[in-house]
Amino acid sequence: MTRPVAPIWRDIRDAEASGDINERFDESGEYGDQVGVSLAVRADGRPLIAYRSAVGGAVRLLDCRTPDCGAADSLTLAPAGVEHAAPALVLDRSGRALVAYQDLERRRLMLATCTGLDCTTTAVRNMRHGPGPNVAMTLDVGGRPVIVWTDVGSDLGSEVVITVPLNLPWPHRSRPSRTAQ
Repeated sequence: MTRPVAPIWRDIRDAEASGDINERFDESGEYGDQVGVSLAVRADGRPLIAYRSAVGGAVRLLDCRTPDCGAADSLTLAPAGVEHAAPALVLDRSGRALVAYQDLERRRLMLATCTGLDCTTTAVRNMRHGPGPNVAMTLDVGGRPVIVWTDVGSDLGSEVVITVPLNLPWPHRSRPSRTAQ
């Protein structure tokens, strides 16, 4: 079964009718190369989807209430921005969504930790140069997020950066192990 996830329109007239169109609608393909999506499926079969919107480039989290995503709630994590990379999404060991994305205004890499749409955001790294087109994430053996992203400068090219946030509250941070006595 396939089902489109809003806001996806087959035709620009559908967007106009919904009232969600503005001068930044991707009619020209301006955002087309940066629209992206990341998917995780929870243990109960309900998907979570983090995506960069085709309309304006906002970073959004879609929390499906049913396994087929026939009913869903959504949250904007970062406002519209032409330079946003598609966000990265993983589930931590307790089933919470971790979403890595860029804060364009403050030039920071952010991590949202979400239970449903109740999210706490943490700045995990400042960008030295500027936002790049890539963000990816996985968990290490200790359950901590490992984020790889590009930091791009106009004259400097780009750098691939790997970040393991150490400023996150438990359960992300590893606790010291106890030795049996």
